[in-house]
Amino acid sequence: MHPPGRTTKSRGSTSCSPLIPHRSRGLREPPMKNRHPLRLSLMCAWTLLAAGCSPDLAPGAEDADSATPGTTTAALLELDLRTKGAACNGTTNDLPAFISAFKSLASAGGGTLLVPAGNCLVKTTTTNEMLTIPANVTVRGVAGASRITLEADSDRPERVRALFNIANRDITLQDLELVRNQAPELARETKRTSALIILRPSSNFTMRRVVLDGQQTEEQLAKELVAHGVMFASGGEGALHRNIRMEQCTVRNLVYGLFQASNTYTNVSGIVVNQSTFEGNFKDDLEFNAPKADMADVEVSDSTFRDNRRVGYGAGFGIGLANVQGAVIRGNSFDNYRYEPIHIEDRSSKVLVEGNTFTRSYTAVHADTTWRSHIFIINNSHDVTVRGNHFDMSANTQPIQAIYASPGGSIYPPYGLRIEQNTFVLGTHGQRFLFSEVKDVVLNDNPVYVSDMPWLSQTNGVGPAERDRSNGDRGATDGHTLSLAGVKYAKGVGVHAASEIVIHLGGQYSRFKSHIGVDDSMGSAGTVVFSVIDEQGNVLFQSGTLKGTSATQVVDVDVVDKQQLRLLVGNAGDGGTCDHGDWAGARLD
Repeated sequence: MHPPGRTTKSRGSTSCSPLIPHRSRGLREPPMKNRHPLRLSLMCAWTLLAAGCSPDLAPGAEDADSATPGTTTAALLELDLRTKGAACNGTTNDLPAFISAFKSLASAGGGTLLVPAGNCLVKTTTTNEMLTIPANVTVRGVAGASRITLEADSDRPERVRALFNIANRDITLQDLELVRNQAPELARETKRTSALIILRPSSNFTMRRVVLDGQQTEEQLAKELVAHGVMFASGGEGALHRNIRMEQCTVRNLVYGLFQASNTYTNVSGIVVNQSTFEGNFKDDLEFNAPKADMADVEVSDSTFRDNRRVGYGAGFGIGLANVQGAVIRGNSFDNYRYEPIHIEDRSSKVLVEGNTFTRSYTAVHADTTWRSHIFIINNSHDVTVRGNHFDMSANTQPIQAIYASPGGSIYPPYGLRIEQNTFVLGTHGQRFLFSEVKDVVLNDNPVYVSDMPWLSQTNGVGPAERDRSNGDRGATDGHTLSLAGVKYAKGVGVHAASEIVIHLGGQYSRFKSHIGVDDSMGSAGTVVFSVIDEQGNVLFQSGTLKGTSATQVVDVDVVDKQQLRLLVGNAGDGGTCDHGDWAGARLD
C-alpha cells in the first residue's frame, strides 16, 4: 500500500506532478481546496511572478542574460549605505537609499555596499516592489548587528513583494539579518505572498552568514499572509540558475525556506548548502523541485534541521527532491518533524544520503501509517544510496520505519536502491525498512544493536542488565566500557549470571551476532554459559563454560522468520561469584 496523496509534493503549495489515482485501498486524497485554503492565492501570486509580471529592474541593473562577466569587487567601488541617506533606525524608510546605492554601484561596474549596524527598514511601493541588486555586487553588513527589515505596502495584494531581486550574476550577501515584518499587513487584514529573496536565472549567487527570518506566525498564515525565504522565479524554458551557495546561514520562521514551484521550467545547476540551520518553518525547509525542468548537482551538508511547525496534513519536509539528478545529503541532523525529513520522488536519481542523524521525526498521528518514515522514496526515483545514517525512532508512538520505498501512486517503483551501514534505535514502534513493490534493493550491514532495542523482559543476577556497559552490580549505568580479552566494545549488554533478556524480532532479521565472554574487569575469575533460544524453545546456540581466562567466542546464528529471542547467561552451576558476562557488540542483521 502506498500513501494517499504522497505520489507528489501536492501536500504543499508546490505539487511536483499531476495526482495519479490511488490504486490501493485506503484514504483518498482530500480535495485540494479543503487541504490547502492558501493554495489558490499563493499560486495566483506566484503565477504573476513566474510569468514575468514583476517590476522593472532597479536603475542600473542588468538582465542576467545580457550581463557582462563581473570584475573582482575588491577593485571596485566600496559604498557606505549611510552616504546615501540611510538612517537604519527601524522607522525611516531606507528604500530610496538602497535604490540610490545600487544605481551608483551599477554605474561603477559593481563593488561593495556596506550596511551599518542597526535596522534598515525597506517599505515597498507599487513602483518599487523589490530591490534589484546589480551584477558583481557584495552587500555586506556588520556581523550580528546589521538588519534589513521588509514591510510591504497595501497596494495590489495579489502581487508578490520581496526584499531583494537577484537577477544578475556574481552577487554576494554577507553578515546580514533579513527580516519580514508582516504585522502592519495583519492589522490591515491584507492578504499577500512575499519572499525575502526572489532568485531569477543568474549565476554565482552566495549567501554567507545570513539570517532569513520570516517572523511567520500561525495567525498570519491563517489569514493568507505568507512569507518565504528564497523563491526561484521562472525565466522561461531553457533558462538557468547556476552556482548558488548558502554558507553558515540561518533560515527560520518562514513558510518555505527555499523552493521552486512546479510550474517552473527554469533549469538549476549547482546548489550548495553548508553549515546552516533551518528551524521553525511551516512547510519544507529546502524544496528542490523540478518536475518540468532539470535540476542537478545539489549538496546539503553539515547542517541542522529542527522543529518544523507544519500542523495540518501536508508538506513539512526538511529536504524534498523532485526530479533532481545528482544530490548529496551528508552529515546533517534532523529533529522534530511531523512528516518525513527527507522526501525523494519524481525520477530523482544519483542521490547519496550519508552520515545523517534522525530523531523525533514523522510524529504526525493519523489513521493510515504505512508510509510513516524518516526517508521516503517513491515514483521512479533510482540509484539512491542510503549509507551510514543513524535513525532514532524511540520517540514515535505509532508504527514507523526508518526507510520507506514504493511506487507512490505511479506505476513505476523506485529501483537501484542501496541501503548500507546504517544504525537504528527502534523504540517500541520502529522497524528498519518497508519496501512495497520494490525489488531492486541491496541491503548490507544495517544492524540493530540489542542495547538500542526495547526488551520484552529482563532478569539479572545482581542489579539490572546494563546497555553499552559492563555489569556494575547496582544501577543501570554504574558499569564500565565492555571489554573482552583486551578489546573494548562501544555497544553491547553487560549482565550478571543468572540473566535472561527477551527481545522481539517479528521476522524482520536474518542473523543474530555477538562476541561473548567474561568481562575483563573480573580478571581470571568467573564461570558462565551463554545460550540463545527462540520462541519455540529451540536452542540456536550454547557456548559451554567460559572462564575469565577463556578466549572470546563468536555467536552468529540464523534468525530468519524468528519472532523472539531469549539471551541467557547461566552461572555454570558453581554459584554466581564474579559471573559478569558480556554480550559485546550484540546485534541483529
